[in-house]
Amino acid sequence: TITSTSVRVYSCMRWVEGDVYNISLYGVHDRAAVYLDNVYLGTVNRMTFLNGSVTVPSYLRERLVAMDTGYTIRILVENLGRVNHGSYMAVDRKGITMLVTF
Repeated sequence: TITSTSVRVYSCMRWVEGDVYNISLYGVHDRAAVYLDNVYLGTVNRMTFLNGSVTVPSYLRERLVAMDTGYTIRILVENLGRVNHGSYMAVDRKGITMLVTF
């Protein structure tokens, strides 16, 4: 069961200013699913790397340019629990703690 406190959704509307080839996330805590115009692109996972990128497929890039409107990027970040002991207790932040580029 996912409760409202265990996920965070980041959303951004952007007008087309050329092709978008990938979306990079920096400081992901804990797992982020990336969507572009409601199309799932991939996942960035804290367990492998805090930073990662997902690639936008060419068919989706072409569709966005042809539409000549904006597109919506949504990032669903899931909280996989907290550290409950040791020195990481005070710094185990959740969400995207740094930057998103596209």
